[in-house]
Amino acid sequence: MKGQVAILMGVKDIAVKEFDLPPVEPGALLLEVVKANVCGSDLHIWRGLHPVIKKGVVMGHEFIGRVLKLGEGVKTDYAGSPVTVGDRVVAPYFLTCLKCPPCLRGEFSLCQNAYKFTAASPETPPHFHGSYSTHYMSIPINTSTKSPRPSRTRWQREPTAGSLRFSTAWIWLDY
Repeated sequence: MKGQVAILMGVKDIAVKEFDLPPVEPGALLLEVVKANVCGSDLHIWRGLHPVIKKGVVMGHEFIGRVLKLGEGVKTDYAGSPVTVGDRVVAPYFLTCLKCPPCLRGEFSLCQNAYKFTAASPETPPHFHGSYSTHYMSIPINTSTKSPRPSRTRWQREPTAGSLRFSTAWIWLDY
C-alpha cells in the first residue's frame, strides 16, 4: 500500500511524492490523516521565514488521525486510554525527546532534538513525518491521545478553516 506526502521543495514550492507505507515499529502507530490544519507556523515555513526549516520536509503538524495499525506493545494512548484500530487520535503538534537537559527540566520549548523527527527528510523512513500527507507515523516518543467523537459536530455541518482535509489544504498555497 502507498501513501502521499506534501514536501516543501523551497520557498512557496510544494511537491507531492508517493512512498510505500512503512512497517510499524514497536510502540508506534500508523495513522490515516483524517483532517489537517494549516497553522501560522506552516505559513512561515512555506514563505521561507522559519529559522530552522527551509526545505526538504513534509509539511504540516496539526491533525486528527485514524489508527490503521498498532505497533507491537501498543495497547493504550499516552493518557492511558485503550486504543484500537479505527480509533481517532490527535498527535502532538510539537515533539520533544523528553531526555535532553531542557526536557528533563520541563523546558520543552528548548528541546535540543525537537526537529529530529518532524524536520527529517521525506526520503528517510518512515517518510510520513508531517500531517500534509495521507498517513502519519506516530513514533514511540509521540504522545498521541484518543479523541472522542461527538455524533455530529459543527465542522461536519459547515466548512471551516479547522476542518481541512489533505486535498483542500492546498487552497492556501494558491492564495
